[in-house]
Amino acid sequence: MFKKLFGMGRQEIPPPSAPDAARIYVVGDIHGRVDLLQNLHQQIIDDAATAPGLRKTVVYLGDYVDRGDASCAVLDLLAGNPLG
Repeated sequence: MFKKLFGMGRQEIPPPSAPDAARIYVVGDIHGRVDLLQNLHQQIIDDAATAPGLRKTVVYLGDYVDRGDASCAVLDLLAGNPLG
């Protein structure tokens, strides 16, 4: 029963990977810090420019608001076209 519940004895699952022709940026835990998010967006833009032939995807995992002073600004930025 324990093995069935907790997957003991199951086959190993390979780690996730991105296709060779893609670059994926994953962002989480913004917590209302629009200043840091804007800085990170610039870093993503700069990095993406170094790989012109690759498909780029940005994924936001959540925790957009709370703690920081600019939760509303974070939502406004993400609701628009955040990377231009």
